[in-house]
Amino acid sequence: MNSFTVNNVIINRKRSRQVNQYTGTQVCDKFIQINIMTTHKDLNVWKKSMNLVVLTYKLTGLFPKEEIFGLSSQMRRASVSIPSNIAEGHARNSEKELIRFLYISLGSASELETQLLISNKLGFLNEESFNKINDMNNEVVKMLVSLIRSKNKGQSEK
Repeated sequence: MNSFTVNNVIINRKRSRQVNQYTGTQVCDKFIQINIMTTHKDLNVWKKSMNLVVLTYKLTGLFPKEEIFGLSSQMRRASVSIPSNIAEGHARNSEKELIRFLYISLGSASELETQLLISNKLGFLNEESFNKINDMNNEVVKMLVSLIRSKNKGQSEK
């Protein structure tokens, strides 16, 4: 059996011989399995975390200028770390490595949550902005936890 890829779809081909009563022996291709290849860009949690990065940059851009190298910079790095680690883990060769990087993303999301709370307490974020970004971060956390559980379950079944 051999396989080929068309538009990020793996198609496995199995050759078989069939005898046709009129023309003799002929080779037929049977396409027996289709697996869709995915990249990190196909993961909803990656997409959502990218939106979180954009929102973080927009909101921290409104922080006082003296925070540009402080809390603002830390929040930006933590938010960027979430989709970056999802992408890196997905590019690795094993589910175990993916899970490890998903945990790192989860840690970055928790770090961002703490920084959001600090920003809110310091008055850098109004309630509406805080609620919007905090809700988005919480949604990313839930998605990461769900994906980690799913991958861990798959690991235990192997």
